[in-house]
Order: sequence, then C-alpha cells, then structure tokens
Amino acid sequence: MLGYINDHVSDILIRIQNAQRSKLQYTSFYRKKTSIHDSANISIDLLDTLYREGYITSYEVKKDHLPRGKDDQFVDKIQIHLKYHSSAPHPHLPVIRQIKRISKPGRRVYISNRDIRYLSSQNTFELYIISTPQGLYSLHTARKLGLGGELLCKII
Repeated sequence: MLGYINDHVSDILIRIQNAQRSKLQYTSFYRKKTSIHDSANISIDLLDTLYREGYITSYEVKKDHLPRGKDDQFVDKIQIHLKYHSSAPHPHLPVIRQIKRISKPGRRVYISNRDIRYLSSQNTFELYIISTPQGLYSLHTARKLGLGGELLCKII
C-alpha cells in the first residue's frame, strides 16, 4: 500500500534499523514514480551514501505495477540488502548498530564547513550524513570538499 510519506529519510532509516534488529537479509519499500526533482529521490542519494561508506551490501531499484482499480500505478520497488559482520567473536552482528535522525522536518539542523571539523574529530566509528548543495555526503567527505549543509543523521 502506498501512503503519503512526509519524511523519506526517516522512513528509510527506520526500515533499515528494524530489519537489522530482526536479522533480515534485506528490506524493501515502494516509491511512486515522480519527477526527477522530487524529494523522494533523496532516498536513492541516501542509499548511495550508505553503500559508498560500506554500511549496506547493495540496493536495487525495480519497476513494478500496482493495480488499484481505476488508479493503476507504476512504482519503483527499492530493495536494500543489509550488511552483517562475519567476524568470529560476533558473527551476524549488524554493521549498523544504531541510527539517530538529527535534522527533522520540525527542527532543521545545519552545520557550516568550519564546524564540521569539531564533529568529525569526536569519534571515528560514527558516520554522519550531511545534505549539501552538491548532494548527500558523509561528514568526512564534506569536510574534504569544504561543504556545509543539513546534518541528516548519525549512524553508529
């Protein structure tokens, strides 16, 4: 069922966290076919960033058709393949232990390129994802590029 999603970033992050807590191999969701500049496309940028940083194994975007009476809809089914540690002390331990949404629709949090160094030096095992004018990047990459933007989430 396709409903209205107000916050696509939170929706994806919650789906990933719930699937990894349940030790599932993948999770999936549907996305309505929209224009290129729609806010739902941030989901693909977020998955690209998680893949580049090694937090998910892969993701697939498949074309799908949902018959709904008179309102037939063509949608994308996005399937996220989750990643688990394969080391001996803790086999099948999720790579993503915790996800925290920082900037929310009711309270946006922005960070300048000068303030990024304070966050990036605190803990090397945390991944911050920042939305910049050039796209979504990890905080480390945004620091190298000298970009600031909206601080979306923290992944531990």
